[in-house]
Amino acid sequence: MRGDSLLQLTPYDHRAHYNRGLAREALGDDREAVVDYGEALRQAWPLDHATLAEIHDDRRLAQLQVQNYRGAIADFTQAIQLNPVDLRAYFNRGCTHHHEGNYAAALIDFDQVLQIAPDYAEAAVSRGLVRHQLGQKGEAIGAKLASMRALRMLLVSGVETLRLQCHDSTVNERFKRVQENEESVLASLDRAIAGLNN
Repeated sequence: MRGDSLLQLTPYDHRAHYNRGLAREALGDDREAVVDYGEALRQAWPLDHATLAEIHDDRRLAQLQVQNYRGAIADFTQAIQLNPVDLRAYFNRGCTHHHEGNYAAALIDFDQVLQIAPDYAEAAVSRGLVRHQLGQKGEAIGAKLASMRALRMLLVSGVETLRLQCHDSTVNERFKRVQENEESVLASLDRAIAGLNN
């Protein structure tokens, strides 16, 4: 493996361990990737928080692949301590808590994501699912409504971005079809939102 020769040249460089961890993870060797990420963290300390958070991000994903949920939660928590507005860390930690059946902790994380980014549709949907599982039907409906509104806003902004990028006639024809589909989808979303409001 290419990372092995780099480690022979620079055995105390955190980047060599980090890159070998990335390579191992890409090859499906998640257990060894976790080991390399751990070594990268030991050698990188005390680097800037962004570098440390990035290494934790990758190690926690490898932890999930080997079903080490406690290790993943510990890495999510460490990444959050390094970057208190890391939406992915809060969201993924919430999903891991939910997977483990710790619904209260999952709700806290999903709520934190939505405090930072109120339009984060996946977090709104996940929060609604957890509330539904807890029997909080009214709150679950409110969460579904919020997620549908966020989805609607995302769709509108995506189509508007596409419209601004249309310059040639082929792209303009495609945009017209997207716009027609958008109107149909928006009408469906509006009906669903109206139904939840009643």
